[in-house]
This record gives sequence, C-alpha cells and structure tokens, in this order.
Amino acid sequence: MKLNGSLKGKVGALFLTLSCLVLSSDLTVSAPVIVQAQTVEKAQSVRPPVNALVPNFYYNDLDAARDFYIDKLGFPVLYDAEWVVIVEIAKGMQLALVDGAKGALPAMEQKSALLVIETDALEEWYSYVSAIEGINWFQYGLDYREGVTLRHGLMDHGDIEEFRILDPEGYIIEFFRWKHPPRP
Repeated sequence: MKLNGSLKGKVGALFLTLSCLVLSSDLTVSAPVIVQAQTVEKAQSVRPPVNALVPNFYYNDLDAARDFYIDKLGFPVLYDAEWVVIVEIAKGMQLALVDGAKGALPAMEQKSALLVIETDALEEWYSYVSAIEGINWFQYGLDYREGVTLRHGLMDHGDIEEFRILDPEGYIIEFFRWKHPPRP
C-alpha cells in the first residue's frame, strides 16, 4: 500500500502510540503512554552547540581596519576574502571586518556596537595598547567621570576596571576585568 506524506505521518504516530501501549499483568490493555511528546520536548531542551560568536563591523576603509586589528593589536587572521576579514580575538571569539560597500550592511558614521574584551591581564593589555603609535583613546565625558578614580590609567568603577580605545572608524573597544569574582 502506498501512502502520501500526510497519511504516512498519521500512520507513524498511530504506530508509535500503539507500540507504546502498556500491558498489565492480566493481559488487558491500559492507557497509552505518550512517548512522542516527551521525546520532542526533551530534544527541544538541548541547545545545539555554537562554534564561535562573530560580530560584524562595517567599514568605509577596510585596509585601515585590517591594519589596526591585525598589525597593531596582533589578532590572527582566520579568513580573508578581500571584502571580509575574520580575526580571532580568543578561542571561539572572532570579529569580522567587512567592507561596507560589499557586505550585508553599509558602514555607518554613528556606531551602535561596542567590542568588549574581558581579560585578567588588564594592565598588560593597557601597556601593550599604550605602546601602539597613534592609538586613539576613548574620551570619557566629564559627567561620566565624576567620582571615578584613575589607577594606572585605568578606569575603576562599579564591579569592573577598564579602558577604552577607538578603532579607525570610531568603534569603541573596551578591555575590562571583573574586580570581584565570580564572573556572571
């Protein structure tokens, strides 16, 4: 007998339900046990794996972004297709530098993304970045800095210590460390 797709699904579900009938000790049939719903529910509760998080930053001048992230900050290239370059910040953390004229989105003057890098080596990163010629430091507004103390050039506020720099087109890169473990 040939079954169409819709009927096949119904027959399969019926077979699953019938095959799960529980026989009692006197060989009478008790209520069916619904296993199909449990299987689907359990499958949906297991989140599939993720290999990496790859935010995309869009640029008018991809060469300047490439120079900044690869040559100055020292992040290794994982992929380079001329219009998009993916660098590795750490295992599982990547950043795509995209030519705004060729990518899915245009490069925009007003940036609405911030790249935040958590590190326990905050002072080392600060020294490393400070040695880069022509680095653009993020300028904190006066209102923001009221009551904030500077320690070795780092901002100390709330639960974190941090410093921020600007990439060639104005994206803010924040390096930070939690002051009190545990981390969220």
